Parts: sequence; structure tokens; C-alpha cells
Amino acid sequence: MSLKTCALPRDFLYFDSWFGLLPSFAAAAQQGSSSSCFDEFFGWRLAGINAFTLHKVHHANEDISGVWMRGLDRLLQCRAAAAAPAADRPRLLLQLFLQQHPPNDVWKYRSPPQL
Repeated sequence: MSLKTCALPRDFLYFDSWFGLLPSFAAAAQQGSSSSCFDEFFGWRLAGINAFTLHKVHHANEDISGVWMRGLDRLLQCRAAAAAPAADRPRLLLQLFLQQHPPNDVWKYRSPPQL
């Protein structure tokens, strides 16, 4: 398998976050752009399956239903951002991104490549 790829940074939604920067989500403001909520859906689905079986695990705590509710909340926020007017989408997606991925100030990031 080769490490070379013809992919560009704009092919990855969170490319800037790999280098400690906040993504701009500017492409979401274009009319006709669509955002997928598959990650949130499958995360919620997995939490929903596990929420009813993890209570049998000895180390599970009382917050097991909170996992399912947080997954559902993320899914609904993503769907609301996808259905919002095009001008509001970048702001809503940035809020959702910051909620799911708080800034990390533990180490210094590299500078992003100039492409």
C-alpha cells in the first residue's frame, strides 16, 4: 500500500484540526452543499445497542442512558445544522465541532503543509 495519494486538504473536512487550527466550514455556506450525519447516526446507533446491554457489565455506572442521550443530541444537532439556511451552516457546524472536539493545548502542533 502506498502512502502517496492524490487527495487534497479540501477533501478532508477536519484537515485544519489535524494541525491545531479550527476548520472554517466555508464550503458549507455554498448553496447546494450537503453535509452527512452518518458519523453521528452510527455513533448513536452503537450507543443505543450498547445502552441496553452494558447494564449487565460489572463496571457500568448509572450514566449508561446518558451515552444514548448524548448520541441522540449530537445526531439532532447535526441534522439541524444540515437543514439550516446556507448562511448559518458554517457557524452551526463550528459550534458542533467545538462541542465534540474541545481545543487541545497539551502539545505544540506542526504547521500545516503549504499546498
